[in-house]
Amino acid sequence: MKKMLLMTLAALVVVSCGNVFDEYYSRTDSIIPETPEEPVDPVKPDPGEVTVDPDSYWYKAADSASMALLNRYWPPMLTEVAAWNDSYLNWHFTNSQDKKADANSNYWHQAHAIDPIIDAYNRTPTTKEYEDEKQLWLSIFDKWYQGVPRFQWMWNTTWSSNSWKNAFPSFTNYDSADGWRNEYIDDMDWMVLTLIRMYEALAVNDPDAAAKYLAKGKEIYDNFIWDWAWDAPGKGTGYSGTYGIYWKRDTSGTSSKNACSNGPSMIIAAKLSYYSTDTDDKTKYAQQAEDIYEWMISHLYNSTSGVVADNWNGSGSSGGALTYNQGTFIGGCHWLYKITDDEKYLTPAIKATEYTINSMQSAAPNGTRLLQSSSGATEGNNTAFRGIYIRYFIDIINEPTVDVMPNGTGLRQKWYDNLANWANYVWRDGLGVDKGTGISNPGQLLFGYDWSKKVTDAEISAGINLGNQLSGAILVEAMNTAKNPSAE
Repeated sequence: MKKMLLMTLAALVVVSCGNVFDEYYSRTDSIIPETPEEPVDPVKPDPGEVTVDPDSYWYKAADSASMALLNRYWPPMLTEVAAWNDSYLNWHFTNSQDKKADANSNYWHQAHAIDPIIDAYNRTPTTKEYEDEKQLWLSIFDKWYQGVPRFQWMWNTTWSSNSWKNAFPSFTNYDSADGWRNEYIDDMDWMVLTLIRMYEALAVNDPDAAAKYLAKGKEIYDNFIWDWAWDAPGKGTGYSGTYGIYWKRDTSGTSSKNACSNGPSMIIAAKLSYYSTDTDDKTKYAQQAEDIYEWMISHLYNSTSGVVADNWNGSGSSGGALTYNQGTFIGGCHWLYKITDDEKYLTPAIKATEYTINSMQSAAPNGTRLLQSSSGATEGNNTAFRGIYIRYFIDIINEPTVDVMPNGTGLRQKWYDNLANWANYVWRDGLGVDKGTGISNPGQLLFGYDWSKKVTDAEISAGINLGNQLSGAILVEAMNTAKNPSAE
């Protein structure tokens, strides 16, 4: 019999198609998966499942993790908060669970918070039995699309010292690309990457909605990332003409060129080339991706170590490796390989992946090694870094050409085993999901910043930052999309 993870079968039957939020899940329903008959060892990697079977352990675990994200961080689900109802003003994720905090600092986390929701939609079968579940995940897409630009504008218009507000005083149309405009280029990058992922998810089942999301992403990238932030010669005042994409542009001029604005932009350009049906656009975007790649290779990437430096300050690279920068560089190189079939792009992607796995993990109990959290990432911006890395780590794990690259034999298995180890350890030890004993904090399913430890009651009381929660959900969802090479 199919075991329902987040709700009883009876509750599923009474779902109203008109308003999924009203009846789909109650806050008292268990979000804890039943312990499988042969539980996965918390230290050793799971043998892995390469098919998305709704009765599989990781499918159920991912259902729990992504549903906990909605239950605790998506305001329309917080039915006990009377002032927060299901309207566009509330269609964004809050800064910590149960609306303990809702701040402008998590604007760019909005893109990554919906990532596991997209994953959940993708893995949910299209059969009648799962129709309501699939509809629940899908219902978030357009609400997010309408709510996030309003959320951004609401916060920016209340910041008295914010130069972004001063730069765009005439903005009135939330439906235009202006609604997504931000002085931080990487903030726009993340949104465009999410819009493209929504396109990818819906291209077959709902091509009209898919086209809308892709068109908006393209519009934002064309106008406010490439045209506005690419430092080409001859662009005039405020540009140095030395290439690369600026990290920030505002009324005070320009700033450094960071990995976090160039890596994601490389992925966007390559994907726009890949999905374009216009020959000229396909060529144009491919060239833009190549231009960004060449700039990163010559300014930020260390071909000896595989480190991607944080930024270029005009006279040299600055800042060490960060997981999210490693991830987007890997993703950009991989997508350039996909659109060109040129294996030269996989060489730096492999090198950057190897550096991350060999040098960016820290020891946990029982000899386990876990992907590091960034320094100071207990709260605030940096908490999402690991989730971003995992998004592109999955793609390189699933790339079979790695096996035939120089020294590539066995790397994909090594990488997969590390991913599976993180998921096993974090799910069981970080959450307290123990063999045969359930969970230490029933109904919580909150991920902390330190993956080697259980979340404490004090941390839960203070509020678990959205970045920590989304990173944990992305990790658990990844076990449904990463392919175990030994099973291929």
